[in-house]
Amino acid sequence: MRQIVNFNEQLKVEIENFEHSCQQMCAFLEEKYQQAFQVYNARLLIEFMRTLKGNLANPTDLDQDCYESFIEIGIEKDDEYFPNAYIPVWRCKKEYFQKIGYYTKYDIKGIERKITLMIEEMLQEKKEESK
Repeated sequence: MRQIVNFNEQLKVEIENFEHSCQQMCAFLEEKYQQAFQVYNARLLIEFMRTLKGNLANPTDLDQDCYESFIEIGIEKDDEYFPNAYIPVWRCKKEYFQKIGYYTKYDIKGIERKITLMIEEMLQEKKEESK
């Protein structure tokens, strides 16, 4: 993750747009791979989350202390959730009376590749478990 110390309106818009792209990409990949997991009576979950001090947050809160956005990948089976991966996107916190942000070093295609590899690995594990 890249460290950001200079906050401005342009950076805020860039992060908002990137988070929105991540959200759309997560929904697309979840839909694309859902059928493959249904074969194993499981449900794939790829969620883009925004939190502020552990609670759900709005996209406009991204410059607040303790704001964090991330992608969580997991499987739901028999009403139980099994997390598999966590990919941080943006985090803002106050250190020594100054706001410091941490922004992912990946672009949207890089994150998509990373998630796709994780999903394929999860499918491979499910295939081996069912043998």
